Amino acid sequence: MLTNKKIVLISVRFFGYEEDLKNAIIQLGGDLRFYDDRPSNSVLFKGILRKYPLILKAKISGYYQQILQEILIFSPDYFLLIKGEAIPAEFLVQIRKLVPKCRLLFYHWDSLEEAPKAKEFLKLFHHTFSFDPKDALQSGMTFRPNFVRNVEIFKPNISPTYDVGFLGSTHTDRLVFLQEFKKKQNKNLNFDWFLYAQNPMTLYLRTVFDSHFKYNASLKKSIHFYKLSPEESLTFYQKSKIQLDIQKAYQTGLSMRAGEVLALNRKLISTNPDIEKYPFYSPEIIQIMPRGRISQVSETFIKEPFRSELISDEIWNQMSVTAWITDIFSENKENFWVQNYG
Repeated sequence: MLTNKKIVLISVRFFGYEEDLKNAIIQLGGDLRFYDDRPSNSVLFKGILRKYPLILKAKISGYYQQILQEILIFSPDYFLLIKGEAIPAEFLVQIRKLVPKCRLLFYHWDSLEEAPKAKEFLKLFHHTFSFDPKDALQSGMTFRPNFVRNVEIFKPNISPTYDVGFLGSTHTDRLVFLQEFKKKQNKNLNFDWFLYAQNPMTLYLRTVFDSHFKYNASLKKSIHFYKLSPEESLTFYQKSKIQLDIQKAYQTGLSMRAGEVLALNRKLISTNPDIEKYPFYSPEIIQIMPRGRISQVSETFIKEPFRSELISDEIWNQMSVTAWITDIFSENKENFWVQNYG
């Protein structure tokens, strides 16, 4: 469907998922131009952007003026924005005005709760999508979950050596949850945590100013100041029988982690009660453990093998990046997930 179509993709860089999108669009025949949403990805720049964006207004404006000139020459058929932290609203206005044939599409793979800017420019797009069903309903967007990375080539080839694992950043109350979770479990269980923090100073300041951000010496050993590559992340997931998925408390959409873990034939414990509404949910492979109701994981859930037949091939196909791209660029308001969620 994208053969000979000119496409502009602007996205934040997020654990390599933008690379999966770029590669898939090109494989489907699209003539792609990719731009980073931010002119810089340094920790300092991202911090100032989120707290004091006006300081960076001139730098961002100049960056997007250059992109605009290139887009006008390219004359795209589609413009797809993922999330959009730095992009100015005026830039979008100019695209609609100067390239009238271009369809402007927006996808948000984070909660709108922490993206007030995104709420303001939704009306500038021809079609908007969200991974979060609550946001989709409240903001007039089309619900469409995230894709699962390279689901067609996932093959569990590593025998698990741990019972429960967790891989993720140190945001919100995750450290508190992990410590409480471990206290509730059988002492014979072994755990494998990999927690990412931006840098030692940021971590220290959070311990000073956030009364809920406390962690013990054992958990401290699992905090790292570097990210795992996509390949390393998938290897990490396979090392445990079960992976924890701790979403932000105000988020109802599913993380990419959830699909990847299941695709690797590993069980999932999720703090997100909304996962029960998805067509792949089965209590035999997914346990819901909301915040405030942390409990001991049953021996049956730990010991029973993963039953891959509980998730159909049709569902896996719908979770692929190809299906995601098809739904987005066809502006499918009645996609598989809209019809099968709930």
